[in-house]
Amino acid sequence: MIHYAMIVAATVLFSLQFVFNRGYERECGSGWPVARHFVLIAAAIGAVLMLALNGFTLEFSWFSALLALGSATVNILYTYASIQAFAVANLSMYSMFAMLGGMLLPYVLGICLGEELKLTGMLCCLLITVSLLLTVEKGHAKKGALKFYLLVFFLNGMSGVLATLHQGHEAAVSSNAYLFLGRTMTVIICLVSLLLDKNRSFTISLKAVGFSVGYALFSCGGNLLLLLALLHVPASVQYPIVTGGVIVLSALVDLLRKEKVTPKTWIAVAIAFAASVAIAL
Repeated sequence: MIHYAMIVAATVLFSLQFVFNRGYERECGSGWPVARHFVLIAAAIGAVLMLALNGFTLEFSWFSALLALGSATVNILYTYASIQAFAVANLSMYSMFAMLGGMLLPYVLGICLGEELKLTGMLCCLLITVSLLLTVEKGHAKKGALKFYLLVFFLNGMSGVLATLHQGHEAAVSSNAYLFLGRTMTVIICLVSLLLDKNRSFTISLKAVGFSVGYALFSCGGNLLLLLALLHVPASVQYPIVTGGVIVLSALVDLLRKEKVTPKTWIAVAIAFAASVAIAL
């Protein structure tokens, strides 16, 4: 039961982390320099946090380092795509593609790695897909939005795929150490990019730094809980629960912020909640 509690806690953190991402975009705008500084600060904070949680003990394996490099690359590209999408895309459509990718790619990988293919799992994925379709609202997207929809689908899914591959291998370091390696490599990539960039005129406000720090804390906390849970809960169960939970909690956050929640959204929430509970039983 404790492992499902970890998944629920991670889902809460993921449901709230977008507030910091969106706040940063509103404060600084979009573009690669904006995304790079956001990722750089968040990754640096995350690396220090993970190192501290690991008792300032360094762990290393080439297997974990390779997957951490992949994770760092995915994280940078996903943050860039997200910030760009906030400027040109229909946000509800963006969210749907991101969550579908985050659910379906790790689910398929889990099955390919030998996890049991259950009817309840397939039904859960189908119901959550229907739920996500119901949450899409009418909105205008600018030219070029489609590529960001596809990018966030693939990149958010690859984050779960890499985590699943890492946690199931005997050569893997601890969860804390893996996140530390990933955040450290993210910092290195961003610093190299910054040094090679001839235009370094970008400035960042204290408020924007606060958004980066908040994102780092919520993102690292959520990812650490999911990595720990992956040691005991199959990916084909875990990621559908997370996706369904994000749908439910996002609606509750909108309600607390006194934003209008439509009947169609409540139907989507009910479907997602039922699907998440069903697959967890």
